[in-house]
Amino acid sequence: ERDQHKNTYDYSRSSESWQFSPSSPLEQKRQSVIQEIIATEATYLKELLLVEQAFISPMRASGIITEKQLDLLFANWNELILVNSYFNKALKVRRMNSSGGVITMIADVLCQQISQLTPYLRFCSIQIRGATLLGENY
Repeated sequence: ERDQHKNTYDYSRSSESWQFSPSSPLEQKRQSVIQEIIATEATYLKELLLVEQAFISPMRASGIITEKQLDLLFANWNELILVNSYFNKALKVRRMNSSGGVITMIADVLCQQISQLTPYLRFCSIQIRGATLLGENY
């Protein structure tokens, strides 16, 4: 029942109580989403590393563009790899430490990651200049 003055729910009067149930449809959906986040982040890290190997390193070695141009196109790529490596590891550790593969808590890992995303501010802020460089020269 609602307390009309506080606009809050009085759980002490409730005959229902929340219980964690790994077999509930809602929890199964939640676990599916968590696993999708973990898989997506692992794939994203692999793609960051692939860009480094397939594009950045060969372009640097060939001298096809200057180091300044390379920095403009790929800015702080190594920082992005580092940030995502830590995030990927934190997600894997959480999964490994979960009982029976059921991850009961993930929000703390996600919240911790938010404060680590500052390298993306720099990367995103120069993308227009990088696109302009490509449009002018290639």
